[in-house]
Amino acid sequence: DGQPTLPSPTVIYASGPGAGDGEGTRPRQTVGPLAAALGLIVDTTFSRGQEADLVAQAATQPGPVLICWQHESIPAIGAAFGNVSPAPPGSWPDDEYDKLWAFGSTGDGWQFAQVSEGLLPGDSGVSY
Repeated sequence: DGQPTLPSPTVIYASGPGAGDGEGTRPRQTVGPLAAALGLIVDTTFSRGQEADLVAQAATQPGPVLICWQHESIPAIGAAFGNVSPAPPGSWPDDEYDKLWAFGSTGDGWQFAQVSEGLLPGDSGVSY
């Protein structure tokens, strides 16, 4: 169907609890079952507002990385990658639940793709 195959992550990040108010609970719950199935521990070192630090660490990982975050802060993650082509959107719609943002290293920057999970009828394909 032309849909790219996403590799299994070797590292999974989810937003940490921040100020202890439960912030980031949904992202941690979302990736918990996948992490368990892959035998990985979810890294919750970073919380909302620390996207640049998160990307700096994630970019050093040797294998595929999955980051699950609060949707309103996902554009900050995209921006933290710096030299990205094409540029990721500057916002994430409140009603968007079927998209993933994929970043691949090009050696001197990052290639961006927006990928549909394709789990539900009507989910769209890849858009750039």
